[in-house]
Amino acid sequence: MNTTRTPGVTAEAQPAASSLGWTTDDLRDQHERTAVVTDTDPRTGADLHSASRAAQRGSHPGGAWWAGGAIRRRFAPSAAVLLASLLAACASTQAPASTATPPVPVPAPTASATPAYAALGASETYGVGAEPVTRGYAYQVRDAIGATAGFADLGIPAATLGDAYQTEIAGALALRPTICTVLFGVNDIRAGVSRNAFMANLRDLLTTLHRAKCRTFVIGLPDLAQLPAVVRGHLSGLAATTASWNASMATVAAQTGAAFLSLASFSAEIAAHPEYISADGLHPSTIGHTRLAAVIVDAMRTAGAVH
Repeated sequence: MNTTRTPGVTAEAQPAASSLGWTTDDLRDQHERTAVVTDTDPRTGADLHSASRAAQRGSHPGGAWWAGGAIRRRFAPSAAVLLASLLAACASTQAPASTATPPVPVPAPTASATPAYAALGASETYGVGAEPVTRGYAYQVRDAIGATAGFADLGIPAATLGDAYQTEIAGALALRPTICTVLFGVNDIRAGVSRNAFMANLRDLLTTLHRAKCRTFVIGLPDLAQLPAVVRGHLSGLAATTASWNASMATVAAQTGAAFLSLASFSAEIAAHPEYISADGLHPSTIGHTRLAAVIVDAMRTAGAVH
């Protein structure tokens, strides 16, 4: 079975902000001064410096995925940075995404006997919060659906959809997947990406995967207001932000032949099961990844995408 892993980065734990009154720029500057990038991939032990050089030459031994461009090394956001940025994002109201594009006919559900699975996303997809990261939800979905024809975890920690688009779509298409999951949004909200800009990128991504004959599941955002770090910070407005982005994602998914997976019930479980969230208060714990994987696989089976 072919398995593709992306190089990742980690960051030292950041000191909590002494005041949520700091500006987003202040917190971002503080984060960039203290973040430390590792030189090795925690999943493979590979030298990221040599991998980056090989990618620039277009000759990385990992195969076609690396031809998508040089590796872009990123900082994983601290809880303080993420929370302050989310709070700032809630202060503005975005215009709803356009729904003028006519729906794309959804192919009749057919379950592949030997699925090839590509997971596109950011930190959660990479496996942040799981110990080890290979217990992240993407790996657990792979095992549950028996993706013996191939697997690629394309998640890039801290990436927005716009940042990761070219690299991750190239990796997915190189695998020729029969089934994909897409989980983006939190980092885009944090970075101040407008909802319309995000939906435009999402539309392009889903249209490309649809043309490649991949059954795609867009995973919605959990209610950010239920995250322990948000509760502790007494932040408001995040429930409405989550709902509006999810509604737009569901519309775009329906228009491009993808399925939208609401995490509304999972959000309710988070409130009742704090052990689902890791110590940072933001990412799923190992058990949280396990539960998320079960929700995803159940949706795939209900849709007839897998056996």
